[in-house]
Amino acid sequence: MSNSLLPSPDIIVRKGGSPLHSQLRSAMRDSILNDFKPGDAFFTEQVLENHFDVSKITVRRALDDLSREGLLVRRRGTASIVAHVRRDLPHKEVEAPQPVSAQRFSIPTDIPKSGRITGIIAGEMFGEYSSTLISELSKASLSRGIQVRCYPTLTPESAADVLNSLLSSGELHSFVLFSHTEVMRFLNHVLIGRGCRTVSVEALDLDAPYPYVLTDSRAAVTIGLEHLISLGHRRIVLLVNENPEHPTVRVKIERFRELVAQQGLESTARVFPAVWGKDDGYGRLDSTMPALWNERAEKPTAIFTVSDSGAWAAINWLYRHGVDVPGDVSVLGFENLTTSQFTRPTLTTVAHPFEQIAVRTIEALWSDDYNPQLHELVEPFLVLRESTGPVKR
Repeated sequence: MSNSLLPSPDIIVRKGGSPLHSQLRSAMRDSILNDFKPGDAFFTEQVLENHFDVSKITVRRALDDLSREGLLVRRRGTASIVAHVRRDLPHKEVEAPQPVSAQRFSIPTDIPKSGRITGIIAGEMFGEYSSTLISELSKASLSRGIQVRCYPTLTPESAADVLNSLLSSGELHSFVLFSHTEVMRFLNHVLIGRGCRTVSVEALDLDAPYPYVLTDSRAAVTIGLEHLISLGHRRIVLLVNENPEHPTVRVKIERFRELVAQQGLESTARVFPAVWGKDDGYGRLDSTMPALWNERAEKPTAIFTVSDSGAWAAINWLYRHGVDVPGDVSVLGFENLTTSQFTRPTLTTVAHPFEQIAVRTIEALWSDDYNPQLHELVEPFLVLRESTGPVKR
């Protein structure tokens, strides 16, 4: 990389100016926005130290600030990666989603057969949720004559390494994304900025400027709560066994509280957060269930969890403590993973529509009229099994 892209060191005012790291940050911001493309390697810390004759601490503070602004992905000891969106990207208004049956699938004619590859970039490949979604995406792609390649990315740094390899080859231009929110933002920034197509199938902020196809979380809570109320339940707990800061989990909590208020159940239905820490989902529930079950004389008659794994753990804890499901308490999950068919009792759950999400994602990704700001929510559905029943009078 040529140092000619660096501003003159004379822009740094040593006496009487603003803090050195602030001046350096401003100069680097202008350079990123005017001279770099998403995915480019930025100058190393050592180059910046030598060019501007400033300390390592000053350089790191400036680069860390640019990282927090979303302009860089930091990589200590080597070049950071530029992650901003080009200013010349066209803006389109979000269009209302059409039903799946109304979509006509076709691959753009300017893409050669050898380039018809869906890249699936995922933060986690082997969990049951991830493997189910990847399987459905693969089936939807292969049935349409599109190859599939999967790439695991757990951190911004590993995502940057994957993108460097993909973008240098130029072979792929269409990607399905699901990972942690920070990584998702980075992937969308870089890929869209390079003219690639993306569709996300994991939660970003719901007003994010990126295309996505997601389960309608508000509808999922509505379906689940209506089911429990129809069975006579009023003492209902929404057990938040996933990260409460996750965008879709926030939506579920807000919708639950909204419906509880509409039904006049504020005195009997409530949100109960799991003990959050380093434990896995089962460990969190084992730490949480005693507090939930023993905090009141009147026990809940129904527990609604925000994922199937939370429901499995709740049923297991209740069984070990002599509580009958669904005789004493009903348990309702959310996902409909394969394992939910084999719990004892089998789990009633609000199902992610995995197949519909996969079909809509691949069709949207490869459509002639690809919409780079598509926001589509797919309706979930209730899978009725054995873990819910009428309230005990």
